[in-house]
Amino acid sequence: MAGIHVATTVAALEQALEDRILNCELDAGAHLREAERAAEYDVARHSLRAACDRLVRRGLLAKRVNRGFFVPALTSGDAHEVFELRRLYELPVVRQLAARREVPAAMLASLRAFDSLEDDAPWREVVRIDICSTALWSPRLATRASRARMESWHRPGREPESGGLRRPPLAREQ
Repeated sequence: MAGIHVATTVAALEQALEDRILNCELDAGAHLREAERAAEYDVARHSLRAACDRLVRRGLLAKRVNRGFFVPALTSGDAHEVFELRRLYELPVVRQLAARREVPAAMLASLRAFDSLEDDAPWREVVRIDICSTALWSPRLATRASRARMESWHRPGREPESGGLRRPPLAREQ
């Protein structure tokens, strides 16, 4: 029997905003105006602020004093950091598997899952499969990696109608 998941208004709002950010429905640099978003979700402004503050702590939103909340853009420094972390954690595993000439069955399943994605699949789904692949060889790392990947791969500048899984253009370093 499946369990029931009860969420608070703040948790549900946090999830809804996270989904919109990660699916590029809110552009990088977008200002989340409190009054508009509270009306859109039919919630109190203090609930919206609490959800946004949670997203700020997770790096999915930026907060500017007296200006509100904004969707951050991926910089080239962010991308370099993500790829460096992946190189440090994943390369030794790939080398071990290559030395044993082994491809775990679960990894093949993940590759099939990638291949089965539509070109316009939500980015959240791409990241979910990637995280599941990481979990095959390190559940603890997968937990850490999931936050970094989900929060780092918001695709600024993506045109929603273009589809495809191309990487985002990088924001200019400041």
